[in-house]
Amino acid sequence: MITVIVPICLLVFLLLCKKIPFFGGNIPAALGAAGVCAMIMGGILNPIKWGEAWLYGVDTIAWVLFLTVFGSIYAQTQIKLGTMDTVFECFKAKFGERPRILICCILLTLVISGSLLGGGTPSIAIVGVLMIPSMVQLGLDQDQICATLVMGGSIGSLMPPVSQAIFLSSSLIHIDVDIANQYAYFTIFSAFIVECLYVAHRFVRKDAKIVDYDENGKIIPPESVGSILSKKWYTLIPFAFLLVIILLRSFKIVDIVPLVLNQIQIGGEPFLKALKKIFFIKGFTNVTNLILILSTFVAYAFPQVHKTGAECIVKGFKNSVKMMIILFFSAFMVGSFTFGGQIEVVKEFAKHLDLNVLKFGGMAAMVIMGMLCGTQSTPNNAIFSFFGPALLQAGIEPGKAAAAGAQFAAAGQGMPPADTVTFFTAGLVGGVLGKEVNPLRSMFLAAPVWLWVIFTGMLLLYI
Repeated sequence: MITVIVPICLLVFLLLCKKIPFFGGNIPAALGAAGVCAMIMGGILNPIKWGEAWLYGVDTIAWVLFLTVFGSIYAQTQIKLGTMDTVFECFKAKFGERPRILICCILLTLVISGSLLGGGTPSIAIVGVLMIPSMVQLGLDQDQICATLVMGGSIGSLMPPVSQAIFLSSSLIHIDVDIANQYAYFTIFSAFIVECLYVAHRFVRKDAKIVDYDENGKIIPPESVGSILSKKWYTLIPFAFLLVIILLRSFKIVDIVPLVLNQIQIGGEPFLKALKKIFFIKGFTNVTNLILILSTFVAYAFPQVHKTGAECIVKGFKNSVKMMIILFFSAFMVGSFTFGGQIEVVKEFAKHLDLNVLKFGGMAAMVIMGMLCGTQSTPNNAIFSFFGPALLQAGIEPGKAAAAGAQFAAAGQGMPPADTVTFFTAGLVGGVLGKEVNPLRSMFLAAPVWLWVIFTGMLLLYI
């Protein structure tokens, strides 16, 4: 097990000791160093083999790389179109005088946007910032506002169909993401219900009301939902299109995108089947990626989007570059652990472990690493690349293992003391309100929801 422990300890050490030149706190560099260490500990000293391991890792997580780009581009089209603005305005008009229902609608808006964007930070930056004044009127203080935004956006980022955490955990154990999603829909939806109940009864005043004032201090009469939709209904079309396709697929009615694309033949084989044989390009064939691309084309049919030309594509790609770099170095570490023999070592070790020890030990390792690093991708890559195959070796159903792994990684990120999403949100809320936000208090305020996410993840491993 020493060949497993040393690379992981090196990774954690480099991520936490930020004073180390170049490597300290540098996620891509730390992942690369851990990968090199894994290869050396595995007795592989030939740099050519290192390159082969990297290519293997890139091929393994290719669909996640494509998802990062296509999801970011699709998000930009929705921003231009104003989709989430319309959704929140409708909620506000309907429930402005019912504070606890309204806060649930705010959370729902964040969850939907987080699911669409695939990440909590962009959801909060794009949608959450619009809701800060309304939450002040509901009686939330600045730390509670920060915690609410983080809970909504982060739970949304974990919600299928576009969840990087679930995509990554699925790719690490080589299963179709839909197998994991069928479990995550239920567990993450339950987390949404818990966060609604928690925020509504813990943070919101019963007598609070949302009231808007004009420049003269007079109350602006609320606009009706019908009036809002009569003017902005078209902004919901691309999202509705995406939702319908996903629902038809999820309920096994018809899988439209593969059905259409497979009418094309390449060398006598259906289009998608032929592409799945091509290195790296096979990631393009993931159905969620194809649905996002098709929905992006639908969004481009609207003047607000197509008049910008390639702006959405360029900006979306630029926004995905940072995550792409981390994922490419994560791919090297994944390949290194495979070529260096560490995954096989853990598989053999798992055969002799009590199943309960394996489940709780793996969960604790992922949560603690997420707490220390403040990201979900690091524990997923560093721990689940071993923990996942070990669970399969122990007889756990692959879909349950992938969904649970994604939940442990995301929950660890959200817990104190180092959640990067909370630090970002604290700065955003503080800037809007002109008040100092305590990010550590916000993390503790959000902790009950993350404990529920861990609990439901463990349930998946036992039922």
